[in-house]
Amino acid sequence: QSGSGRRGRREEVQTELRIRHEGTVKWFNDDKGYGFIAQDDGSDLFMHMSSVLGPQGIEIYEGLPVEYEIETAARGQQAVYVVPLA
Repeated sequence: QSGSGRRGRREEVQTELRIRHEGTVKWFNDDKGYGFIAQDDGSDLFMHMSSVLGPQGIEIYEGLPVEYEIETAARGQQAVYVVPLA
């Protein structure tokens, strides 16, 4: 038995703050697999199909309400962990 007294115990540590946002799909091209989300502040945010969470073949369309997080990538900010709300 280990003398550390921590055997079998896991500590959860928050390493970063994750903020969820809500917006609406402004434009999406199924063939290309990307589009843009209209944010509440009026700006547009890039979204790629690979960032959408849900069943395979889920339909993304103009006007669809979504929830998402924002990450900064090489080309700027983009939506990730996108979840359709309808």
